Amino acid sequence: MKKNILFSALLLGALVSCKKKDLNPEPPVLPPVKLEYSKLSVEEHKKTLEDNGINFLAKINTLPNEKFIGALTRLAELDLEIMSNTVVGRQIISTGFAAKSKNVNGIFSALTSANTGVKSGALNEFYGIYTFDSKLNKWTKTASSDKFEISYPATASATENNAVITATYTASKVTASVDGTTYELPAAVNATLKVDGKEELKLTSAYEFNADGTPLKTNVNLALGSFTLKIDVGNDLKVLKSSVSISKGTETLFSLNTTGNGNTNFNLIKDAERFGDLLKDANTSMQIMNIQVAGQIDIKAIDDATKANENLPEKERYKKDAEAYTANSNILAFYKAENAIIAKSEFVSVENSYSYTYYDYEKKENVTITQYYYNMEPRLVFKDGSKLSMEAFKSSGFSKLAKEFEDYAKRF
Repeated sequence: MKKNILFSALLLGALVSCKKKDLNPEPPVLPPVKLEYSKLSVEEHKKTLEDNGINFLAKINTLPNEKFIGALTRLAELDLEIMSNTVVGRQIISTGFAAKSKNVNGIFSALTSANTGVKSGALNEFYGIYTFDSKLNKWTKTASSDKFEISYPATASATENNAVITATYTASKVTASVDGTTYELPAAVNATLKVDGKEELKLTSAYEFNADGTPLKTNVNLALGSFTLKIDVGNDLKVLKSSVSISKGTETLFSLNTTGNGNTNFNLIKDAERFGDLLKDANTSMQIMNIQVAGQIDIKAIDDATKANENLPEKERYKKDAEAYTANSNILAFYKAENAIIAKSEFVSVENSYSYTYYDYEKKENVTITQYYYNMEPRLVFKDGSKLSMEAFKSSGFSKLAKEFEDYAKRF
């Protein structure tokens, strides 16, 4: 749990984040153009946001139509053992299966977890040219000291080896030890898949590490037919920057960019108890199609305030915490193409209650007890000053989009 606290803090920046003295109507992560409120009504915003989300899913749902899917599925069916024994092989096959089920998260996972370290199975141990013989229904290997290549039929009906995968793996000089096991860390992993001479998949990735195995830089570019996924992470132990994005053609479908300032040495994360132990401030910009949410948060100021409020009565504590989040954060939702604000945000404490009844034998009557509990939630503030909780906004006008996302999530 503690190991995830840094990433939780960075994701928190997607909802909140900046130092109070730096708060401006347009925080630095927003466009340098002065933003004005959109003239749309709240209901019109809902309709626009819903259409935006549905359009996003429609684009993602075309992923399995890309040609590389069938080619990788066929490769998995041909059961080349080398694919499960190497870093690159596992990445390629995992990426293909994730893309087939429209699991974008699975694609990112295949790219970032399969190659973070290997005890064995570096690609250069398996250099060679692997060719599938359709007549004998088996693989043959030709020795090579500097090349990894796979030739095979891209479909079950293909009579020729019209799919070719080439790959390279470069080991870094750094290793990392986990639970007594030493892992080799990569410097670069690259691969291409060509079908009928046309490039259908291209993976280019590079990594840098500290001598102790602390990640310093990751750069991953993956072209999947008409789709492109990118991951960039930079860490100098004081500033952590990360960005992920997915595009189709020239259109960005999704992006998330985050910067955190503080102590970003991963080896110290296990001892962190609070966000403020790691990050002082952060800013984040998240985009889905034409909708962008950008904000800044002074994590240290909020952490100090909430820590000071810990001994207050629950109702007062949540009220003070909400005030601290509002005072030390600046978040806007806006239409990227139009540079028009949808809403700004603030935080409020919310009182909830539940009641139960029991029979009091001394009083010989039913007694009802009501208990109160509190939480904090973000609210949207629209041009006309009307305010709506994020939960109410989400549940009162997005039934169709919610159903689409529900169906989409079932595929994961």
